[in-house]
This record gives sequence, C-alpha cells and structure tokens, in this order.
Amino acid sequence: MTDAELIVRIQQALGTDEVGANLIHVAQQAHDAELRTITLEADLEECHEFIENYSDVVDGDYGHPAPNRAMRLCTMIKETLYGPGA
Repeated sequence: MTDAELIVRIQQALGTDEVGANLIHVAQQAHDAELRTITLEADLEECHEFIENYSDVVDGDYGHPAPNRAMRLCTMIKETLYGPGA
C-alpha cells in the first residue's frame, strides 16, 4: 500500500480530509522524533566513549577522592541512556 492509498483510507475512516491529514502529520512528526532520538542516543554513546578516557578522581572535600568533571559527565550520560544506577 502506498502512502497516498494509506492517507485516503485514513481519511475515509475518519470521515474528513482535514482530520486524516492532521493524523498523517502527527504520525510523521512522531516518526521524525523517533529518528532524532536514535541519533541522539548514538551520539551520546560516542561522547561517553570519548569522555571516559578523561575520567579520573580528584581530591575532594577533606582529602577524600571525588569524581572529576569527565567522570560525572560519563555517569550522567550512562544514567540518561540506561537509567539510574547504570
């Protein structure tokens, strides 16, 4: 089934051309958002790989070791991609 045929069937099912066109528009926006999300996740994974090379600990309060900025960014990226505690 072509896109044009799908649009016609949706419009017929909904009873109006305007509603069918709006539905197609929303579906296209959802698809575009999904593609952007996939790209962003891949980009974040690449950033993580690069930044991880700079992860280290530094002297924190009272001389206790603390994560440096690169390590904190890596943690933030992992939690964004895989959830808390990842």
